[in-house]
Amino acid sequence: MYDKLIEGYIQTLTENDVKDYVVKQGVAITDEEVKTVYQFVKNNYKELLKEDGFETLKQIKPYLSITLYEEIAKKYITTKNKFFK
Repeated sequence: MYDKLIEGYIQTLTENDVKDYVVKQGVAITDEEVKTVYQFVKNNYKELLKEDGFETLKQIKPYLSITLYEEIAKKYITTKNKFFK
């Protein structure tokens, strides 16, 4: 069920949505990181939804600041445990 909702949301996702969400969480993000996160999510969301999705998430780590990656990883784990366990 959540898979279809997420797929629909991903189709309408914009770079501004990514930036606004991260800033709202109180985390700094550069314009280059916004583009990186946006493209990564658009291209990998199905893999991120799988049981071993955290391994997919690790692929983006070298392209982000440590703080940003840690916040994304924390939010990913919390959200995945809440909705997909």
